Amino acid sequence: RMHAARGQYPRAVQMLRRSVEQQRQVAGPDDIEAARTYHELAQVVSAYRGNAAARPMLDTSYAEIHRLLGDDHVDTRTALQNLVLATTDRAVQDSLLQRLVALERDHPLVDSLGIAAMLSMQGGRRFTAAQYPEAVALFQASLDILDAIRGPRDPARITVTNNLSVALGATGQYARAESLQRDVLTAVRDLKSAPDAVGGSLQRLALTLTRRGRLEEAERLQREAVTSLAQGLAPDNPAVDDARRNLALI
Repeated sequence: RMHAARGQYPRAVQMLRRSVEQQRQVAGPDDIEAARTYHELAQVVSAYRGNAAARPMLDTSYAEIHRLLGDDHVDTRTALQNLVLATTDRAVQDSLLQRLVALERDHPLVDSLGIAAMLSMQGGRRFTAAQYPEAVALFQASLDILDAIRGPRDPARITVTNNLSVALGATGQYARAESLQRDVLTAVRDLKSAPDAVGGSLQRLALTLTRRGRLEEAERLQREAVTSLAQGLAPDNPAVDDARRNLALI
């Protein structure tokens, strides 16, 4: 976990794989701690190599945790949420999301953070469907909940703020998007976050500045973004090539 938090993904993957193997050797195939560790491994692979590489692992992880804990456990809901987020096929994603919404409706887990996560997920769905004003409203509602229960440097709050800023940009509200993105960039730098997290924050701000016609600062920030992303991610991660293309466009 420490290696993953520092963006040292290859080492984190190696150690988590070894941990899963050892847990299963000691406790057998029905050990919930091994299933939880495998889910962590899938999330690290997703961060390092992208969702496409991690999606089969997240599918297996959800199936294992669901089998061991059932529908009414927070770990099952978390695994399902992560599977939804890693799924690119729209029909499959819609089916998974409907399952998740039905579970929250029929067997709610009273948890403000969970509610905020659900609102954010719905916001992502609306954004993908190009329903940008609706996405802004959902992300804002999620952020309002997080503001009441989490501090300004909380990772969940940073993620939702990023999502809100992108949705604001899609509706042409560039000034507010820039303000939020500058706050996030300050936060991830203060937290000494992993290089890919810093790179993503730099890139979001650079693209917003590009849309506002402030190309000199945008180019400088995007160059920093490329450096950070290349430092933190695997060479074959599509995000690195995307960042280089964005720099060329700027």
